[in-house]
Amino acid sequence: MTAANQQGLFYLLYWTWLHNYQVIALAFGCLLAVGLLFKNPKRLYLLFFLGFLLLIFQFEYLKHFQAHLEEQALQTTVFTQNQGKAKKAIELFFTRLVPFSLYLGGWGLIFLGMIMAGRGSKRDKK
Repeated sequence: MTAANQQGLFYLLYWTWLHNYQVIALAFGCLLAVGLLFKNPKRLYLLFFLGFLLLIFQFEYLKHFQAHLEEQALQTTVFTQNQGKAKKAIELFFTRLVPFSLYLGGWGLIFLGMIMAGRGSKRDKK
């Protein structure tokens, strides 16, 4: 392998990491939860899996889908310039409500799993 190929491979890995480090960490959590589900099926691990899955979807939504969905919705619903309220409602929905719901749902499921895990350990000690 030549030095130019090695440098190109290094840059490929580096820029891939910079672009996707969050989703790589979330995917690791998701895979860990799936592994735990196969080893010992519990609702707790299912909550972790679903929480990480929602966070991955929120990441991908913000990076790749949001602008296209918003543009498509605006093109199909807003026909005249004086429909400012409809345009603001669509923008609010796609830029604020959907990402916040996915973020809150993902972390909510993970924290709910943590609470369930804490309660389960207290019952086991008694």
